[in-house]
Amino acid sequence: MADAKTREQAHRDAAESILRDLVKEDLLYQHHGNVCAREEAFERLARYYAPSDVAREACAELTRARHKFGKFASAHEGYAVLREEVDELWDEVKRNGSKERMRAEAIQVAAMALRFVEDLCEEDRRD
Repeated sequence: MADAKTREQAHRDAAESILRDLVKEDLLYQHHGNVCAREEAFERLARYYAPSDVAREACAELTRARHKFGKFASAHEGYAVLREEVDELWDEVKRNGSKERMRAEAIQVAAMALRFVEDLCEEDRRD
């Protein structure tokens, strides 16, 4: 039990450190346009919250989208954004697109589905 708490605290400390770095990198970005450093911080943060490469990529995409656009204002907005991403995936499927493009679109769908749930469905569960 103590080992689990120690690992959990180490995990939390690492995530907090990454968040601090992310804030610093965002300030650097605002002043110097350092996009690479900011993207690296997003990727590092995602590594601590997702169990697989695909889930990490979806979490990184979610973090970028939330940082850029904020929370969904309504279920209608969330649905529209999610639908747009699904349509983009469908377009790739119909044209027999590359697996790389279909994968990228599917990861965006996953990220927007997570964003929908977190932004619009979790508020009542936290109370």
